[in-house]
Amino acid sequence: MSVSLSVAKARSAPAGRVSLSVRPSPDLRMVADRRGTLVVLGACAERSTRFAAAADSALGTGDVSALHALPGCFSSVLVRGDEAAVRTDPVGQFPFYAAESASDWHIGDHPADVAALVAAEVDGVALAARMVCPDACDLLAKTTPYAGVARLPLGHRWQLGGGHALLSGVDPIGPVAGTRLREAAEELGAALAAAVRARMALGRVTADFSGGVDSASLAFLAVRDAAELPVLTFRYAHAPVEDDILRARGYAELDSALRHHEITCADDDLPYRRLDADDCDPHPAALSAGHFRARLAVAAEHGDLHLVGEGGDFVLSASPVYLADLARRGDYAALWRHCVAWGRMRTAAPSALVHGAVLAASRGDGLRALARTLERPRADASWARRWTGPWNPRGAAWLRRKAAADLAEHVRRSAADLPAGWELADLVTAGQMRLQSLTQRRLRMIGHEYGVAVHAPFLDSAVVRACLALHGADRVRPDASKPLLAAALAGAVPAAVLGRTTKGDYTSSAHAGARLAASGLRDLLADDCLLAEHGLIEPSLVRPVLDDALRGLPVPWGALNQVFAVELWLRANEGTSR
Repeated sequence: MSVSLSVAKARSAPAGRVSLSVRPSPDLRMVADRRGTLVVLGACAERSTRFAAAADSALGTGDVSALHALPGCFSSVLVRGDEAAVRTDPVGQFPFYAAESASDWHIGDHPADVAALVAAEVDGVALAARMVCPDACDLLAKTTPYAGVARLPLGHRWQLGGGHALLSGVDPIGPVAGTRLREAAEELGAALAAAVRARMALGRVTADFSGGVDSASLAFLAVRDAAELPVLTFRYAHAPVEDDILRARGYAELDSALRHHEITCADDDLPYRRLDADDCDPHPAALSAGHFRARLAVAAEHGDLHLVGEGGDFVLSASPVYLADLARRGDYAALWRHCVAWGRMRTAAPSALVHGAVLAASRGDGLRALARTLERPRADASWARRWTGPWNPRGAAWLRRKAAADLAEHVRRSAADLPAGWELADLVTAGQMRLQSLTQRRLRMIGHEYGVAVHAPFLDSAVVRACLALHGADRVRPDASKPLLAAALAGAVPAAVLGRTTKGDYTSSAHAGARLAASGLRDLLADDCLLAEHGLIEPSLVRPVLDDALRGLPVPWGALNQVFAVELWLRANEGTSR
């Protein structure tokens, strides 16, 4: 844990009952003087006198507003005398976690360390939710894998001291009524350009160049401020030269300042070959860190700050559940156009998609259906086949009966009403952002090993705010991949990049990696695995799915990877060696 804060709950507690512990970290900056201590955790892209002035103002007045107006994405802790204030970033890249003991409030940036302070137990319901419905924002937004340890709300300020604890929203991100695509695009274009420009002033920059729209757009923004820019494209040795590689090569020829490096990853870099358990929160990024390492090792040879396109897919587009939002609005003409487009892509009947959208339009019905499916996954499987909604439980049949019943009860207690001004796709995006922040966390950790700071401009607070001011349904068009980005960067990024409508498919690499790692993956699903010991899954029901994957058959990779990730997390946090 980089930051640990404990504050006495009793008003009569003796002076000095605010205890702050800080451990040096590449993501942490601290300023301290006689007035107090300010800790900034995250990607603050400002290194000039503006940061010093904002920090001085915060220490003098107790107000961190000027600090949080700087570019980047970060959280802060301010301690002055016997009071402390924690302000969380509005995106969730750098969350804080909290728990209470009899005498103190405990806050830190790592849930396991906070859990240790209050002897918290593993939360089976939270782990089950992470396996079967990881996108369900409401079910997971404040939870951690530990009972009694909560993630502080995003974009909030928690003031502690004098026996009081006051939580208030100061900078939340979400849809803004009346926002149009043109307005959001103007704000996004300015925010993204500023985010990239700020990074170019921090050091020697390199960038991902996968052939996708997001990473290529960042590279073309960055190269405007560089004499040359090393850009990195990876491919697996076993795989043929596919569309992503060909597009990356073509894009690199559009600007002579781009220095294109193709990285051929070895078999050891395939998914599942290196299982780097994440001790913070279970996440599939722990299963496929090999290509991260291959890219960042090369990035370290050419620079000390690396740009990645993480987050772009989620803030620039929307989950298919936006179709249900169109049904909720009663905009059936738009619903039909979008369902026809989705039907062509997914080889599905548009009428069936319309039917599914109408069924999923009621959030209360969706939650009730989720609870029923958890309790009777085979009986209710037809609902899951009709519609892949935000609360569709993937792998529900693998849960043991009590785990499924406990999760179903948790779902029934969840609020059925949408937050004011939100739609279903907005909730799903919030859940996806939580998962994307975990991927970015893994990238940052690996980057630190190589001496490279990994930054994701699409996850900057100002960038995310500009994108998510629009409802999910308003960020999507049937005839364009990412219309918001295209409008924001027209003229700044080549049209050939912004107009791409296809996306790379890495399923063959997942199959290849699984075959090479079959023994280790089977061990994760042994009858005595920790998931079974905790009463969460029945391993014998999951192993046939792994066998199908090893034979190259289509499988629900997302659900399977979540099971592996939770088992790895349990082993890392319970000190189990196998």
